[in-house]
Amino acid sequence: MVLRSESITNSSAVSVSSVNLRSDYASSTIGKSTTTNIKTHYHHHNSKNNYNNKNNDWLKELGLPRGLRDTLLRNIQEVSSKRIWIIDNSGSMKMLDGHEILGGVHSIAGEENVNDNTNNVSNDIVNVINNDHTKLNSKMISNTGSSSSTRWAEAQETVNCHAQLSSVLGAPTDFHLLNKPSNGGPQKFRVGYDNANNDNNIINVVKPSMSMFRKRQSDSNRVEKIMNRQKPKGKTPLHEAILDARKEVIRMLPQLRADGMKVTIIICTDGCTDGDAANDNNNQQELENSLESLKGLPVCVVIRLCTDYGHVVDFFNGLDVRMSNNNNNEGSSSELLTLDVLDDYEAEAKQVYELNPWLNYALVLHRMREMGLQGSSELLDHLDQRSFTGDEIRSFCALLFGTTSDLLPDPLCDEDNFVSEIDILQKKEKQLHWNPNKKKMSPWIDIDELLIALQ
Repeated sequence: MVLRSESITNSSAVSVSSVNLRSDYASSTIGKSTTTNIKTHYHHHNSKNNYNNKNNDWLKELGLPRGLRDTLLRNIQEVSSKRIWIIDNSGSMKMLDGHEILGGVHSIAGEENVNDNTNNVSNDIVNVINNDHTKLNSKMISNTGSSSSTRWAEAQETVNCHAQLSSVLGAPTDFHLLNKPSNGGPQKFRVGYDNANNDNNIINVVKPSMSMFRKRQSDSNRVEKIMNRQKPKGKTPLHEAILDARKEVIRMLPQLRADGMKVTIIICTDGCTDGDAANDNNNQQELENSLESLKGLPVCVVIRLCTDYGHVVDFFNGLDVRMSNNNNNEGSSSELLTLDVLDDYEAEAKQVYELNPWLNYALVLHRMREMGLQGSSELLDHLDQRSFTGDEIRSFCALLFGTTSDLLPDPLCDEDNFVSEIDILQKKEKQLHWNPNKKKMSPWIDIDELLIALQ
């Protein structure tokens, strides 16, 4: 779901700031909770495989808790065969109702930590990560909020971030610009294919090498250059781009079904289907029909809106609701379409807080939803749609901290032990994240708000 605003100011494109995957991370010891004493301690085991220990360590440095790291790595290996980004570079993306993340920059792998866990990577590779001036060109930002920008600047930041993330993790990802580039550059480009079979996109777990890391750096740098050189122009034929992605999914269909995997389609757009205000009923219907045509195919769809404009927001909010209702009425799971509509980080965090105030909606969690991890857990889709039940809170905490629901006390009949156990799990993370609603660094779970939510 997304928030709306009626006012828009025209502006030419502004420069995009440093791209950030995680703008909210700080190492800290979380303060002692005032909740009840623990009566029983539950032992949590990480039963999930870490497909690449180096990637797991790197994601930990980004501030992802164990559960999100495991879910992301499993999603790349077992759930999403590839990602297709449809990037709106139409003229309406020059409008000034976008939102850019603010903050200061430091390295992707801090010099104090990068050598702690390098059993599977040679010192040469560590030096590539540590000494190359680009540092994979992904930045750690101490978040202090966001500033107004063009829609295109917001899209640039988002796409550059995910190009870097997918490149480092070796997650096959295609990027398709909606219109031909203004500077004559490529309209389609890709990252993350150095450890994939080019014919069917099967991921091969390979031993990291210096050449692999250098290639990944080169790929993500190339995407950033392509994106930063673009000047939005043209209209917004979203339905055509979606149908092109559908053809690609159908081409991959035999292998996808054999592997039990799907394709994640991320549409980064202002949603203005006629290049102005998304109020053309015919264009809206074409867009909705193109999304409906994905039903029955193994896909997960994320629509990442880069606008606050009321007509657009209302249309996509309604589309999200209609798709969800249709899924609830369908008899066969094969006919369901996983679709989530996301706003910018702070607007999304506000919606999550209104429904689930016990959760700190950290930027890394927003990035995971942008990347389509809803295909691994529908709870990530529902965060901004409803207040979670006690069982759903337990399941989400298990997802976040890397355990299983049956290893957590039942909050319906053992509330005190459940809350105490959650407090222990998040203290083990030893990380605070920027809370955009409280404007300060906070743990993942607000224990006091959790107690209220369980009442």
